[in-house]
Amino acid sequence: MLKSSLEIEEVVVRANKKASVESVQMGVDALKTETIRELPSLLGEVDIVRSALLLPGVQTVGEFSSGINVRGGGADQNLVLLNGAPVFNASHLFGFSSSFSPDVIEGFELYKSSIPAKYGGRISSVLDIQMKEGDMDKWSIKGGISPVTSRITVEGPIQKDKSSLIVSGRSTYSNWILSRLRNASFRNSRADYSDLTAHYKTRLGQNDYLDISAYLSNDAFQLNGDTTFAYQNRNATINYRKAFGEKLFGTFSGIYSQYQFKVKSEAQPISSFDLSYRINYTEGRAHFSYAPTDKHQINFGSNLVFYQLDPGQIQPISSESVVSAKELEQERALEGSIYFSDEWTVSDDFSVNAGIRFTQYLYLGPQSVFNYRPNAARTEQNIIGTTEFGNGKIVQRYGGPEYRLSLRYSLDVNTSIKAAVNRNRQYLSMLFNSATVSPTATWKLSDQHILPQTGDQISLGIYRNFQDDQWELSLEGYYKQIQDMLDYKAGADLLLNDNLETEVVNGEGQAYGLEFLVRKNGRKLNGWLSYTYSRTRFRTQSPFSQDQINRGEWFPTNFDKPHDLSFVSYYKFSRRFSFSTNLAYSTGRPITIPVAKYQFANGVRLQYSQRNEFRVPDYFRWDISLNLQGNHKKKKFAHNSWSLSVYNLTGRRNVYSIYFVSDGTEAQGYRLSIFGRPFLTLTYNFIL
Repeated sequence: MLKSSLEIEEVVVRANKKASVESVQMGVDALKTETIRELPSLLGEVDIVRSALLLPGVQTVGEFSSGINVRGGGADQNLVLLNGAPVFNASHLFGFSSSFSPDVIEGFELYKSSIPAKYGGRISSVLDIQMKEGDMDKWSIKGGISPVTSRITVEGPIQKDKSSLIVSGRSTYSNWILSRLRNASFRNSRADYSDLTAHYKTRLGQNDYLDISAYLSNDAFQLNGDTTFAYQNRNATINYRKAFGEKLFGTFSGIYSQYQFKVKSEAQPISSFDLSYRINYTEGRAHFSYAPTDKHQINFGSNLVFYQLDPGQIQPISSESVVSAKELEQERALEGSIYFSDEWTVSDDFSVNAGIRFTQYLYLGPQSVFNYRPNAARTEQNIIGTTEFGNGKIVQRYGGPEYRLSLRYSLDVNTSIKAAVNRNRQYLSMLFNSATVSPTATWKLSDQHILPQTGDQISLGIYRNFQDDQWELSLEGYYKQIQDMLDYKAGADLLLNDNLETEVVNGEGQAYGLEFLVRKNGRKLNGWLSYTYSRTRFRTQSPFSQDQINRGEWFPTNFDKPHDLSFVSYYKFSRRFSFSTNLAYSTGRPITIPVAKYQFANGVRLQYSQRNEFRVPDYFRWDISLNLQGNHKKKKFAHNSWSLSVYNLTGRRNVYSIYFVSDGTEAQGYRLSIFGRPFLTLTYNFIL
């Protein structure tokens, strides 16, 4: 007898084909890792977080800047969760790579509106990233090798059909590459990172489950043997899930997250120093889901968060150093909440999701609080004394209700309209006075002077599927108002500052926009086209000129980019060969530049424009990727694949920033681009 193989057409089963039309939620986008893997990548690394930039309403201030901006919100106004634990810096190497290995991530959901009542703490969005569960049937090893990084993942059953474990590690060998470059400044530089992720799950009984996840990451960067920047993420989650009958389910969670950075300089002994910062986050949470009938889905629960901040300390390294030792007071706070929501299917055509979340925030002692002269600007000159609070004493209390309401009405089986209103409060803010988040950006708790931010958003949208759900179309409009939004005075000094409130201003923010998305779901051709028109403005509300920016008038924020267009497409020519491409265009971000010069004190001085009065040139990028799978023989030692990506195919020099250098008589402007030519990457992936 002769053996032969026949190739048959694959069978594709899709769940929730009408989810965008039938769900009561709006402003929600989801991507699976399988889809993200098809997209072109830089340095051979699939970036889980930055793939969200291809979705409507999601932007960034520049190429490979850390953090994303969602519907006019700042980078710190997004809650990034990994299996329920917050991640305070979700990037490697200043944003060049995502913090998470794709082999251990199932996918993510991004909530831009209709944020469920169980989430709190941020006013712009929630990016909920879910880890994979290990295979409960057999062990396997998978990994990949790219020009800069290598990764490996091991998964399998601890006890077959009962418990599983998945562990993924990733590291870069960029230091080895830098050491072989001709340029001496590169040879003396370092740029490396690593991360480790693990997820364990077991069934304790018929209706009881326990899962434990952990994540560790390390980054270090040094330019030409000078200052070393190092930062770390540490978090862990324990979840106990139990079914109390057929209608009530509960999840009890313990969560810990830590972020810290260190800056060290030893090149010049006279100015050598060691600077550090740390934030600890500890949370206990109980969440319940109750379905009394098939028309009601009730969720309720509570949580308590304890914050501990070491705002910073600096120490001289050598005896020759002129740097003075300094340590800021530690900060502590409690944030508690209870919430309730009900998704009610009133009829086949009409659904309601109504929820409320009550929060209370306590800023705790010990703490020394500066008192300022009444009816005067908040400056160091107007400090008239301090008030001392003992250990555990309440320094300041904030809180209130957060409303959540979503409505859906079906016009027909393929079309629906939705509306949503939600309020969110944020008691933690990130301090950085540059356009993009840097490793030395610090998180700051709300206190007597730095107020919590409150965001109110109204959204309206229409959704339609057609051609047997192969095409999805949505159009959403939104208006957002932010109270007590933070911005910074010109030349603000934020690092190791005892009275930060003199460097920042609370003001009013506004954001509004329109988002369009058309998505193609097919057996061979998939992709989407998204367009966003958005505006984001800010103004100070203080009557004192020292606390005003642009004389208290409205001006665009750093992340105001009116037009943003993304096109994504991937096509499977066969079971082994596929091609993908994406195009990205956006308006250039606002910038402040010198507009005149004048003589003063025997020198030339520059006169700058109003804040964010000008813009850098528009941004455009085209990427492509070719993916080749090995043969699909079942009895094979290793299954492998190759991925060839070209980033910035046209070689466009997109402007990241514009800076000026003065020689005392005139100022010369320079454009800084991160990638000014095509960047090719070849990656090898394998599964054993």
